[in-house]
Amino acid sequence: MSSPATAETSLIQVSPSDIRQEIGALREAGDLAAAAELLEDHVGKLMNLNDHAGAQALINSLPDVWVNPRVRAMYWLSQRKGGTREEAVQARQEAETAYEAGERNFRLIYFVADTRQLDGLDDLAMQVMLEGLQMELQPTDRMLLLHVYAATLLSLGEALAARGSAQEMLQLAQRNGKSRHVGIANALIAESYSHESNVAEAQRYFLRSLHILRRLGDQGQLVVHLNNYAQNLIDWGRPREAEQALAEARELPVRSTRHRGWLALSTAILHHQYGMHSAALASTAHAVALLCEAELPGSEITARLMGAERLAFDGQPHAAQEALQNAQARIGEDRRYQAQTYLTAGVLAWTKGDTVEAEQQFDRAQEMEHLLVTWDQARLPLYRIALARRGGQIPGTAALDAALETAHNDYPLVTDAPVMADTLRWLGEQPGWRERLEAVFSQPLEGTVAVRLELLGPLEVYAGRDVLRFPLKRAGELLAFLALHGPASRSDILNALFEARTDDKTTDNFKKTLRALRAVLEPLLPEGTEPVQLERQRYRLNPLLDVSVSWVPPSFPAPGVRQSGPIAVRGQFLAAARGEWVAEVRSEVHALLRAHLEQAAAEGNPTVQAVLRMVRALE
Repeated sequence: MSSPATAETSLIQVSPSDIRQEIGALREAGDLAAAAELLEDHVGKLMNLNDHAGAQALINSLPDVWVNPRVRAMYWLSQRKGGTREEAVQARQEAETAYEAGERNFRLIYFVADTRQLDGLDDLAMQVMLEGLQMELQPTDRMLLLHVYAATLLSLGEALAARGSAQEMLQLAQRNGKSRHVGIANALIAESYSHESNVAEAQRYFLRSLHILRRLGDQGQLVVHLNNYAQNLIDWGRPREAEQALAEARELPVRSTRHRGWLALSTAILHHQYGMHSAALASTAHAVALLCEAELPGSEITARLMGAERLAFDGQPHAAQEALQNAQARIGEDRRYQAQTYLTAGVLAWTKGDTVEAEQQFDRAQEMEHLLVTWDQARLPLYRIALARRGGQIPGTAALDAALETAHNDYPLVTDAPVMADTLRWLGEQPGWRERLEAVFSQPLEGTVAVRLELLGPLEVYAGRDVLRFPLKRAGELLAFLALHGPASRSDILNALFEARTDDKTTDNFKKTLRALRAVLEPLLPEGTEPVQLERQRYRLNPLLDVSVSWVPPSFPAPGVRQSGPIAVRGQFLAAARGEWVAEVRSEVHALLRAHLEQAAAEGNPTVQAVLRMVRALE
């Protein structure tokens, strides 16, 4: 017996000329309704298999009189999903013109509602859907409209109403033997439970949906729901499983421009939220490009705002502000994106040291907190704590604790770590927080390579238990510099490690040092992976290198560097380093380390006494 997917495929393995002959015969016999039904059914099957070019070619080959308004609306949908950007824009315009002129049929209603929902115009989409749901519809038509209706309710935060619509869709699909719609309805029910933070029920329905869609071989829907499942796993604090779901989706052969855009957005969300800084810089830019091409403006705004924050974390304030302004120009009246924008504007102001502007923006975001995603709701109180401490106040942690409890995990603390080092250190000193911070910062993510730097004494570098040997000592120093400083230009590196010389000999030494560092790190990474990347004229460590140290000197930004394990002092800070960048801060680093250890000793930590004596002896 053939599988459902094979059976459906076999139904359309007929040439367009055969279909035209069948339709023509029915029309000659006077059975216009059967002819229209056959055409619509065949076009629908082509579109379900993502063969939008085939659907458009068939419709274009027919006499105009054979193409009724329903099939014309299907043609617009195939243009939007599988045509060029210009064709998608034209399809939107023609469909909206027909709708405004008073034309009403289910296919047009569905196209206009679905398109408005994709464009983030949920209120306008809802008006069309409510009109459509009052019409006399065939069961399949009603299921399709309930799908968009439930998705829009979820977007508006109406989880219970969305679940009711999805359950009606599920019942209709089960009664009419529509397995594909059974799978989609289960995914919508899963999303509704996820919106209510009921992870167990959400997981159950997601897995049921994916099982059905895999069995059917419905690759188009499988891409969509694997992506949606991955986004939920990201929010549930399960990034490894999220990456697995995204990897499965990327391997599927049927991926439209929209699919690629959605997957790129989820990848960027994963990188951004879990503090994979270098990867997030690249993936947010990639997502913006694909989402723009796919005409998905709502998702594009989200990607632009994440990109703005990453650029700010990367020390690029002008580029960050430009990215924010580009996002703001696309928002319109949508309050969800306005709330998101206020949060991002506050983040940018904080990174520039403008605490007055940051507080004003965070106040605006707070007023619209219910419109922020749960992850961002948990980030907001962390910035509130930072602002309070900057203003000389002693903040509480109850609001942050409550927000993280709602998020069901502590990983939102990781997102802003590049600009929250001092606040996170303070937080770790509060009762009950040290263990929580260690849990999210001390473990590398799956797929990364753990590299350990011992900085207090001559530099030692470990990959697991193995000591890494550098043929040129300065190559190890370059590794420490990039880890502690973050991305750096060639000029930055020459100033720090080569006394700012720029003669040919020094430039040659720089190139040799860089090659030596890459040669040591390359065997740790997948074949063909560049361990030191050059992006926008700045050198940065590959984000697959998970760098950790026992103590991060506050003198350095150290983006993405984890602090874990006991502090071991073997000598002066980077004792053998020759660069001015170390000599200039060595005394300050030791003073800060001594103060840190003395505070720990005063709080009754017995493990630091021996280390403290060693630090004092070095002075």
